[in-house]
Amino acid sequence: MNVVLFTDLDGTLLDYDGYSWAAAATAVEAIRRLGIPVVLSSSKTRVEQRVYQGVLGIRGPMIVENGSAVVVPGRERMVLGVPRSTVLEALREIRQKDELPLRSYADMTTAEVAELTGLSPTAAELARRREHSETVRMDAGPEAWRRLHAALGRRGLRTWGLGPTATVVGADADKGRAVTLLTELYLRRGPVMTLALGDGANDEPMLEAVDRAFLVERPGGGWTDMDVPGLERVRGVGPVGWARAVETLLKELEEA
Repeated sequence: MNVVLFTDLDGTLLDYDGYSWAAAATAVEAIRRLGIPVVLSSSKTRVEQRVYQGVLGIRGPMIVENGSAVVVPGRERMVLGVPRSTVLEALREIRQKDELPLRSYADMTTAEVAELTGLSPTAAELARRREHSETVRMDAGPEAWRRLHAALGRRGLRTWGLGPTATVVGADADKGRAVTLLTELYLRRGPVMTLALGDGANDEPMLEAVDRAFLVERPGGGWTDMDVPGLERVRGVGPVGWARAVETLLKELEEA
């Protein structure tokens, strides 16, 4: 049986302090040696994920902008979300009508995005090159974020969490749907066992869509609250937990 591994990036394979994957390097190399496909599935843009594919030494499909699109080499992109222009227009309306103090990457310079995120200027520019979503910043309390969720919902959009930073996507953008589409393609080659690793609320649909799901710890300890049947909570924040989950999987595959 073929194995396919889907993984979130920020807070999962990458840590939040410098976006390093060093703690998972040995596990990544072990997966590469076995030829197990690793599908990146994150809020990052297509051009950002291309960079990480190169750094990690992997190739193949990827799920971009929180499930807004599936990119498969040699195939037409499968779009589940909406154009970025649609999101930006909605955010302009919300800012004016709902009087919410939000700013998006489109409102910021590359230098401002770099300062906000800790990314290098080059990486920050790639993060701004969104195609089907927009990242927003709002330094406000939970009530303001709930108002934002409601305003987005009325416009066929959504986001996750209560900030202060979040990615706004079309209501049909979904990591789980994207995983299902890719799994169907892999099944054409034969039986497949799908695995996924994540850390946040936006990963829940992806974790529900696979045969085996792993949730790594969040900074400060503990796990994101979610109800996914069979979910395995792994000790270790970010790439530390990622490596532990993968090492466990590889050992089980070896013993099978």
